[in-house]
Amino acid sequence: MAPPTLEDIKAYEGYITLDDGMDYKELLRIETYMVKYGTSSSLALEAENMRYVAKHCPHVAIPKVHAFYQEQYTRKWPGEDETYTEHVYYLVSDFVEGKPLKTFMEELSDQPSTLEKALTQITGKLKSYMDDIRKISPEGYIGSLGQKPSEDILFRECEPDTGHAEPYGPFHSQRDMTKTLVHRLAVFQHPKVMAWLDELVPAVLGDDRPLVFTHNDLHGENIMVRNDNGEYDVSIIDWEMAGFYPDYWEYSNAAMAGLYQLDWFRVVDKFLEPYYAEHLVIHYLRYLNRKRPFSKHKVGPWLDEASSAPVRLRANLLGLFNDSVGPRPDEGTKLRRTDNVTGPE
Repeated sequence: MAPPTLEDIKAYEGYITLDDGMDYKELLRIETYMVKYGTSSSLALEAENMRYVAKHCPHVAIPKVHAFYQEQYTRKWPGEDETYTEHVYYLVSDFVEGKPLKTFMEELSDQPSTLEKALTQITGKLKSYMDDIRKISPEGYIGSLGQKPSEDILFRECEPDTGHAEPYGPFHSQRDMTKTLVHRLAVFQHPKVMAWLDELVPAVLGDDRPLVFTHNDLHGENIMVRNDNGEYDVSIIDWEMAGFYPDYWEYSNAAMAGLYQLDWFRVVDKFLEPYYAEHLVIHYLRYLNRKRPFSKHKVGPWLDEASSAPVRLRANLLGLFNDSVGPRPDEGTKLRRTDNVTGPE
């Protein structure tokens, strides 16, 4: 079957129109094709990212982009005569057979030896993919392809009263990037927290790290696995968040996706080089991004200390995670909580 045309898509059973409540992203399978459509302009960026990776890393298994369509509608605000423009985007790619890695691991959780053997093969392929992707020559900026702003929520303006979120970037220096990561939080964080972050973030992240092409959303739902008689096909999907970022960014976000489940940490460590301290800093920034008013925070006495030693920073962060991320790693794992650390309550 040839890739579906725009007319084919709109006539297919299950298609949701704007008037029927089309969301910013919808999914529709048509034979061997997956159609991702909706009002989100990130679909155009996802198509661009997928074509870019296919061109530079042809052996990396990702869905092939077969077509991209865009429509424009003039619509009226409810109860008003004033009109506005609405765009709808359609990304047509291969439908990837298989199941998400997260589901795959859950289904084999009671067969540890079988799971371990399968994961050895799966993570080996993922490591090969990621090694190739990270060899793509950087283009001198931090952000989405074509020097567009980052799709990552950490690079969106914080407006707690309105919910408005303009994107920041691209960045042409890592110093500007780290300043943005910190200063965007000032609208709802305690001044002492901000002063500490001004020291913490540059100290750990640095300002001269290699830039690499990054998927930026590499979790167990975006890695597809298909068992072909003991040979595992592995594909990576959902590329709208991709772009050029410092070398630690991929690991920092991939590890966080497991919410400190040890089995996921062990998997990620097999296909990405670990960046533990950087991961904890990025995780903490995402925690602060939840827009909790600083008046509800207990500011620990360690905020007045001048130390920026990496071990102390990691300990402080683990203490702050007490009320935010659920179960922490058990004793004996790579990440340990320091008992004398206090944090927000």
